[in-house]
Amino acid sequence: MIDDIRRFWQRNQDNEPYKEYEIFLLRNLPNVGIGLFNRAGFYPDFILWVKHRKRKAVRVCFLEPHGLHHGGISGNMDRFAALGQLKALSKNKAFRDKNLILDGFMLTRTDLSEIVDARGRSQEELEQQYPLLWQEGEYIRNILKIDKGLRD
Repeated sequence: MIDDIRRFWQRNQDNEPYKEYEIFLLRNLPNVGIGLFNRAGFYPDFILWVKHRKRKAVRVCFLEPHGLHHGGISGNMDRFAALGQLKALSKNKAFRDKNLILDGFMLTRTDLSEIVDARGRSQEELEQQYPLLWQEGEYIRNILKIDKGLRD
């Protein structure tokens, strides 16, 4: 994931719409950094800051590269819920007034056939239902959301 972000940014940082932005990727330390809590807490491995230079809009995206072959969908429901609650905070007036967007994703390379509880759903269906992205293709573009003005 780190190399994917680096390569994507090196290829695109001087082109529209990316040239108006800066990005910063931070390692989030377990039990010390920023934890997200639903019923149980977890500390996503990375925090990506995406900042618009002129508008001062900031998008903070928590990223958890995590395979789904062990816990599947059901074993990660608390993580999905915590990331969903984080995203919901961005709709709060105080966040909108500050031009601050919170977001997050579980990232996976797990083959769909190895996710026991995918129940015949496609990758696209799972990505629409959960804060989940497969680490393939142009997934970095989906994390950055710059093409969409930092919004969904």
